Amino acid sequence: MNELGDEDHIIDDATIKQWSQPFREWHYFPHHVIKAKPGIQGFDNISMTDVPTIYQIPSDDDTDDRVEQWFMSFVGFDGSGYQSFVAKSKNLVDWTEPRLAFGYGKKGDFDYGGRVLG
Repeated sequence: MNELGDEDHIIDDATIKQWSQPFREWHYFPHHVIKAKPGIQGFDNISMTDVPTIYQIPSDDDTDDRVEQWFMSFVGFDGSGYQSFVAKSKNLVDWTEPRLAFGYGKKGDFDYGGRVLG
């Protein structure tokens, strides 16, 4: 027994190997899927990206394109401030149609200077 009065629970090697089997032999993709300078049309001054967040919009309709569609939001820095972008993918490696999600507001507005999602 441990100090809490519970029996010590030891997980045997066979159980650990069984639980971890689905996660073996996977690897990280060797290249950045969003480059530091992503080359987004109209946003050529973005020089750094960060905080990639992957998500899917749920749908009960199997014919809905969103079933096989992934989205990634990420932050872009242009030397002055931050803006949020969204891209989409069907394979989690090739990301297309990057577009502005949240950019700079007018002077005096809450998003003046840039805001980000995340």
